[in-house]
Amino acid sequence: MKIFIILMAVGLASGGAMAQAPNAKNQPKNAGRKALKKEGKGMPVLEKLRTMSPADRSKVLANMPPERRQRLEARLENYDRMPERQKKNVERFQQLPVAQQQQVRKVYQRFNQLPVERRATLRREVNKITPMDEETRKTYLGSEKFRAKYNDEEQQMIHQLADSFPVEK
Repeated sequence: MKIFIILMAVGLASGGAMAQAPNAKNQPKNAGRKALKKEGKGMPVLEKLRTMSPADRSKVLANMPPERRQRLEARLENYDRMPERQKKNVERFQQLPVAQQQQVRKVYQRFNQLPVERRATLRREVNKITPMDEETRKTYLGSEKFRAKYNDEEQQMIHQLADSFPVEK
């Protein structure tokens, strides 16, 4: 599995904007929020909306403030346009514990601050080691060859990403 496909898919699923939706007047201010709480406790809002029927989703979105509704509709639209493989990767990422998701996001933010050519090198390296079994990965990451190619921060990023997404069995 390509780790950066997961990270890019997560980024794609969380961005975007749509045209302004008309304000639904005469609707309770917190109705959308209450419906989301009732639907699935502990789930991220986007995931809750994705799992709802189209009719329920429309009801919940109709009761939200226009700006929030637009953001969520854009994210849902981006998700719907993703290839199935990317959708599965997003779902896999969302199944990680929240603390681990936050760690991966922080690493990805640091990764995005690297120069373009260095990001490409690290991306290839992570994609190379992701499918390795635990023992092979540990040996490789501890090798002099690996340590010579990357500075301490880059090694840390690679380690963290590899540890966050172990090989699927």
